Amino acid sequence: MKILNFACAAVLVSSSLSSIGQKFEGDWIGKILVQGFPLTIEFHISKQNTDFTATMDSPDQKSFGNKITEVLAKGNTIDLNEPQFKMYTKLSYRNDSLIGVFKQLGTDYPLSMCRKTDQNSSSSRPQEPKSPFDYDIEEVKFKNTKDNINLAGTFTCPKGTGPFPTVILISGSGGQNRNEEIFNHKPFWVIADYFAKNGIATLRYDDRGIEESEGNFASATSADFANDARAGIEFLKQHSKVDKQNLGIVGHSEGGMIAPMIAASDNSIGFLILLAAPGIPIDQLMILQNNAISKASMMSESTMAKNQKLNQQCYQILKAEKSEKDTKSQLKKLFKSKNMSEAEIESLLAQITSPWFKYFISYDPKYSLEKVFCPVLALNGDKDVQVTAKENLAGIAASLEKGGNKEYETKLIENKNHLFQTTTKYSLDEYVKNDESFAPDVLNLMANWIKKIQEN
Repeated sequence: MKILNFACAAVLVSSSLSSIGQKFEGDWIGKILVQGFPLTIEFHISKQNTDFTATMDSPDQKSFGNKITEVLAKGNTIDLNEPQFKMYTKLSYRNDSLIGVFKQLGTDYPLSMCRKTDQNSSSSRPQEPKSPFDYDIEEVKFKNTKDNINLAGTFTCPKGTGPFPTVILISGSGGQNRNEEIFNHKPFWVIADYFAKNGIATLRYDDRGIEESEGNFASATSADFANDARAGIEFLKQHSKVDKQNLGIVGHSEGGMIAPMIAASDNSIGFLILLAAPGIPIDQLMILQNNAISKASMMSESTMAKNQKLNQQCYQILKAEKSEKDTKSQLKKLFKSKNMSEAEIESLLAQITSPWFKYFISYDPKYSLEKVFCPVLALNGDKDVQVTAKENLAGIAASLEKGGNKEYETKLIENKNHLFQTTTKYSLDEYVKNDESFAPDVLNLMANWIKKIQEN
C-alpha cells in the first residue's frame, strides 16, 4: 500500500443512528490544494450495524482502498482518523455536503466534499466535443532541443489552406495532459473546439513526463515549462497553416505566469490571453489563496491565523538566498518548534524544497509583465479562490502600465471560478459538481478579442 503523504506548503487548509447513517453513508469526493496543485480526495463511508467504516482514495496518486481505522459519527459531524498516514479529518454535514479540515503531518487543509455520482465521475462531460468535427485535427510532436525531449500534442485547425490566427495553450500547476483534464472536465479541448469553429487554430500538448510527452515532470521548474512552450511556438512558426503575424499564447493559472515570461523575450508573440494568472508575488498569492479557501470551508479564525504564520515563516526561509543545507536547517528548526516528528519533517522538506516549489514561491510576475508590449487580455472570475481576482488583476494592470504597454484589458468576470465555470459559490467542490467545463460567454469573449486583434 502506498503511504499517502499530502502535507506540504499549500497551507503554507443530536440525531438517531439511522439518520446519521443516511447523512454520511456513500461515496464522497473533494479536493485539497497541495503546493497549489489540486489533489483529489475520496471517502467511501458505510455503516455496519451501529458502526461506521471508511476507505480513502487518492486517485491523483494512484492510491485506492486505504482503510480508515477510526471512524466516529456524532450528530452532524464525522471524524476519520488514520494513524498510519498521520491523517485526521473532521467534517460537518451541511446541505448534503461535507465541509471541514483534512489534517496531515501538522498541516491543515480546508476540504469541501460532495457526493460522488455517475454524473460527476463520468468519463464525459456535456461540453466535451463529439465527432464528426468540421475542422482538422493533427496529432503532432515537437522537440525541446534545450532539454532534448519530445513533446506530444494536438494541432486543431479550421478547414482550408489558411493561414489562420493561432494560439498555444499553456496549462496550470500540476502534471496536466493536453486537455488540462481535471475531474473529467477537458477545458483545453473545449477551447480548441470553439476556436477552430471560429477560425482560430490551437496547439495543446501534454506536459513533459505526462502521457505521450517525454521528460521528468517532478524535477522541472516553471522556467523549464516555459522552454517546452517555446519549443511549441517554434513548431507553430514552421507550420504552413499558422499566421505568424497572429501567433499568440493562452495561459491558465501557472500557464498565465509562463506566458509573459515567453513574451518578454520574444517580440514575435502577437498577443496574450491570461486566464486566472498571477499578478502579484507568488508568496503573497499563496497566502491569499489559503485564506480564501479556508474561509469558504468555514475554517476557524484561529486555525487560519496559525496556518498563515507558518506559511509566511516557511516562505521567508525558502526565498532567502542561502545554501540548500542552510535552508533545510532553518526549516527543520521551525518544524521542530511545532512539535513535528522527524518523519513528518523529512516528508515536508522533500516537498517544499522541490525545484518547482522553490522557484515558484520566489517568483514575482511583475518583472516579465513589465517587458510585455504585445496586446494582453487578462481575465479572472470573481469566485476564484485559487488566484483571487481583485489583487491579481490589479497587479497585472500595474505592471503592464509601468512597462509602457497601452494595449491591454483586464476583466473581472462575474460568477466564474478558477476553471471559468459558471457558479455563484466560492467552493472547490464546484469543479466536480458543475457540468460546465468552460463558460461559453468566456469562450466567445476570447474569440472575439482575438478577431479584434487581427483587425488592428
